[in-house]
Parts: sequence; structure tokens; C-alpha cells
Amino acid sequence: MATTALVVTMDESLDREASAVLAGIGFTVDQAVKLLLTQVVKEKCLPPSLHVPNQDTIDAMQELKDGGGEQFANVEDMLASLGI
Repeated sequence: MATTALVVTMDESLDREASAVLAGIGFTVDQAVKLLLTQVVKEKCLPPSLHVPNQDTIDAMQELKDGGGEQFANVEDMLASLGI
């Protein structure tokens, strides 16, 4: 497969901040651009947001993995517990 180079001009601070965010989720800027363009070709549109959860969400997901949190047999029981 032939390859090509892509040059993107942007503000230094945007490059620095984006690189830091992407590094935090295990990506380089090059990998993120390839992922974006692959999805654009596959879906024929811009992909939906790739969300990075905040610490509260991460903690809540871990609580559920550890068996915590409330569980309900059905929606009606859940709504009843909320007083709805």
C-alpha cells in the first residue's frame, strides 16, 4: 500500500494540549488523525464524539465492576426507588 504524508498547520498550544490529551488515552496525534480519517471514509461523515470519561464517571464504573451500586430487576423498580 502506498502512503502519503499529511501536514497540518495549527497553533502550538493546540498541538501541545491535544498531544497531552491523546497521550493520556494512549494515542499519538498521528494515530488520532488516522483514526478520524478512517472513520470519515467508513461512515461518510464525521464520527460521533470519542468521549474520555471524567474521574467521577471512572469511579462509578469501577464501583459497578466491583459489585457496588444498586441493581434493579426492571425499569419500574428503578423508578420506584427514585420516587417516580
